[in-house]
Amino acid sequence: AHGPAVRAGGRGLILADPAWTPVWEVELPGVTGADLVASGGLFYLAGSREADGVRRIWLAAFSPRGERIWETRARAYWDTDSHATALATGPGGDLLLTGWYGRALALAAFSRDGWELWSLSREEGDSLLGTDVAATGDSVLVAAVKWEGSRTQGVLLCYGLDGSFRWESPLPEASEAMAVAAGDGGAWVLWRGDGGWAVSRVDPDGRIAETHPGPGDIAPLDLLVREGRPVVVGSGGDRLVLLSPWGEILRFLPRWDPGASVRRAALGPGGDVAAVGWKDERGRVAVWTETCGTPWEATIPGRSVRALDVAPAGEGGWLVLSTDRADGGVTSRLSRWAPPPERRGEYVSPFFPCGNGRRPVPLRVEVAGLSHGTVGVILEAFAEGDTSQPRNS
Repeated sequence: AHGPAVRAGGRGLILADPAWTPVWEVELPGVTGADLVASGGLFYLAGSREADGVRRIWLAAFSPRGERIWETRARAYWDTDSHATALATGPGGDLLLTGWYGRALALAAFSRDGWELWSLSREEGDSLLGTDVAATGDSVLVAAVKWEGSRTQGVLLCYGLDGSFRWESPLPEASEAMAVAAGDGGAWVLWRGDGGWAVSRVDPDGRIAETHPGPGDIAPLDLLVREGRPVVVGSGGDRLVLLSPWGEILRFLPRWDPGASVRRAALGPGGDVAAVGWKDERGRVAVWTETCGTPWEATIPGRSVRALDVAPAGEGGWLVLSTDRADGGVTSRLSRWAPPPERRGEYVSPFFPCGNGRRPVPLRVEVAGLSHGTVGVILEAFAEGDTSQPRNS
């Protein structure tokens, strides 16, 4: 039977999921987190932190137990407000981040120990905002939004691993480049415009090799990579949807609450999927395992919580980034969640009288949130005053 936590409810028994809570939480006052990655046994978090009235790009590393190992800020982005929007790892384990510095693009590289390797910004010309970053081979790819007056244009930028500029490729009909991923066949970029959204493959010289429009009834969330293949994660009605770049449905996942927003999703090992979002003032996290279509779900504590990102943390666990904006301030929280416990258990009810057998005794068993498996109900009858052995079963 699936569903270990069972409680008596009036005239019946109710099977329900056991509690699922984080293993640890780290509060980061003044930090606005944006993206996180797990690499080499450490967890890295990027965003910005307010100091001296200025918000500056911020990067930190944490141990598997939630201990902060180091934190740093990019020296090049010191004079005005800046913020990191995306974080990725390079071929040698270096960290790459992008975002904005004033009205300019920000792009920087750090070692795994927190040393700044290089940083750059494009302060001349049009305004640029970096939305995502990825590394492939000897290249760093940046998805960005360019402002040209009141109009926006989605673009893809390419740099060398040393920060040297290589090319810029505008994405036709794109008002926003949402995400970039390096998979089989080269670089893939997710973008949207007035006519909908699409996924394009870009060759090493910045030319668009192919473009595949996405279904209009699905709102794209992110572009991820699983086993070298790009996967689009989207939301459609009461379901989370995994799609190929060509629009082929790979998996449907029932949403935990159709009224809740979904901010980000992540792919874990063995087919697991996690998503975070919020409803009203409560942050939400949900995990679908490979063998169970019904999500495990939990509420993230806080008073005005926005769950912003999720990433696999190894051994089936997950990292969740959330922000609490209660009391007029901002506090980011990094939490680690263990793999959801199995929905499996047993419950033995108290003894209850059944009369002389001439009148039926009603028994109700409620089972909620179970996607598969069986619940077996065994009734055992005992003679009055003798509970050592059942007379029949």
